[in-house]
Amino acid sequence: MPEGSATGRAALAANGTAILRVAADPGSIGPGRAEHSYFFPEEIGAFDPAAPQGPRAEGGDLLLSLKRAVGAASVPRRLRGLLRIGEGSGEEWFVVDLPIGAVSSGGIAAAIALAFLGGLLLNLMPCVLPVLSLKVMSLIKNAGSSRKRSLGLGLAYAAGVIASFLALLGIVLVLEARGLDGGWGFQFRSPFALAAMALLFFLSALSMLGAIEIGASIASAAGAASGKGGFLGSFLSGALSTAAATPCTAPFMGAAIGTALASGGPAAVIIFTSLGAGMASPYVILCAFPSLLSRVPRAGRWTETLKQALAFPLLATAVWLAFLLDGAAGGGAVIALLAATLAASLGAWIRNRFGHPAASRASRTVSGIAALALLVSALALLPRSAGQDDGATAFGTTPDAAAEARGGISWRPFDPRALEDAISEGKTVFIDFTADWCLTCKANELIAFRDKSVIRAFAESGVVAMKADWTLPDERIERAVAGYGRSGVPLYVVHRGSADPEILPEILTTRIVLDALISVTKNVD
Repeated sequence: MPEGSATGRAALAANGTAILRVAADPGSIGPGRAEHSYFFPEEIGAFDPAAPQGPRAEGGDLLLSLKRAVGAASVPRRLRGLLRIGEGSGEEWFVVDLPIGAVSSGGIAAAIALAFLGGLLLNLMPCVLPVLSLKVMSLIKNAGSSRKRSLGLGLAYAAGVIASFLALLGIVLVLEARGLDGGWGFQFRSPFALAAMALLFFLSALSMLGAIEIGASIASAAGAASGKGGFLGSFLSGALSTAAATPCTAPFMGAAIGTALASGGPAAVIIFTSLGAGMASPYVILCAFPSLLSRVPRAGRWTETLKQALAFPLLATAVWLAFLLDGAAGGGAVIALLAATLAASLGAWIRNRFGHPAASRASRTVSGIAALALLVSALALLPRSAGQDDGATAFGTTPDAAAEARGGISWRPFDPRALEDAISEGKTVFIDFTADWCLTCKANELIAFRDKSVIRAFAESGVVAMKADWTLPDERIERAVAGYGRSGVPLYVVHRGSADPEILPEILTTRIVLDALISVTKNVD
């Protein structure tokens, strides 16, 4: 019978190995007893029962390494089972029930540093580029501001970015706690979120074109509250930048976010704060040193022209989101989005036309009520559920059929059982975790997976190519991504038989892919 419950902690390493550290009475576990210890997991199939656990003593504690089973799509969130310490007459048995946290090569400190660097590089990702139009106009307007005011606006922007990242963290943790679809970019698997963001980008573009004026009342309220105005606008700009950034995962972000979500608590908050600080840092630096903008010409007609021209990237983003919505929920959802756009645009126009500061109080009141009613109607019209058939992609076909149609890599749909079978047969498996809303994934596809030498390498090597499409919620893919210590896409994993899987960088090149296949690829140029 077990002597009691073991105390300690369990953590998931980057390669999927679970590290169990059991705290015992000081000096009670020495090398002699440690080497005869073994952990019997409760969950069958998650860990390899034949793999050595390498029990060892460290500081009076017992450490064991539990290798993930071949083909296992994920590792459980809690480590449950029985632990035997020692052997013969001196053996002891303990019940283990510990949450599995996360570790990285450098621990939490490394994850914080990687998060900051990933946030910094996020500014260069295609997801954020459309919102740069708002930043450019803001910087131009701030060119003549005092350093104190400019810095305040920069910090307000940073606060909006960080607050949004923390809000995303909170939503993800709540969703995961309730057993719902979570992970980085979770909102892009929601038809309502896709439609709401498309509506927001469309209205922002109309405002930049001068067709409507949205946010004027908000800006006035912010100005009255702060005495100088503009700070709320900078905060909201930071929030919008974060919303636009979520489809992308920059280099170094994957491991940092995976560590944050697996660790939870204060560590997760610190890592996500570092991520937001990294993303906001270039803007804050420019605002802290307005002299860097001294070469920007004075505002004039050219700034209005630039403002209008920069509205078109926002319109392009709205079109892209509508395309994703069509794949996620069908043409009916796009029609609903168009109806919502009409209602919201009409409300913004009524407020702008009849609620301007020079209008009478009655006109401002009535126009405000009408605009609010139309906005609520627009939100009510937005689609809320997906209508896609199970097993189909956003384009209505399987990855295999789509690949054959364009003469590219013959991708197989991701299947944990098929993965396990292929690995047990000693085959090399390349898994592409992707989504239609992930622009980095699409860029990698164009750069790497459509290269003729890469296509030939896959065909000639016999590598099993699997595509895990996470455009829509998929519990199997979510578990698999978490099992590799990540929380979002892009994610590229290479299994070479029973060896530990290799995780490739988020940004791919032809050379990276070919190098990953080189052990089984022959006659590749």
